[in-house]
Amino acid sequence: SLRDALCGVRFEYQHIDGRRINVMIPAVINPESEQRYPGLGMPISKNPGEFGDLVFRFRIRFPKMMSNENKAIVRSLTFLDE
Repeated sequence: SLRDALCGVRFEYQHIDGRRINVMIPAVINPESEQRYPGLGMPISKNPGEFGDLVFRFRIRFPKMMSNENKAIVRSLTFLDE
């Protein structure tokens, strides 16, 4: 969500092998953001025992509509101009 993108997010990811990985993104996420976990991805077929990186890419959900009141609140957030 836009809130998570601006404020950070924490979630649990269930890996294809059943492992659960706690993911915490404390920073602002932009549309080009990705979080990489070296060695936690899929097995590398040509190198038994080695694993690729697990990469999270983010799609930010923007609201489809906003009330005039919510627009006024967002406009008042001056740090967004930085």
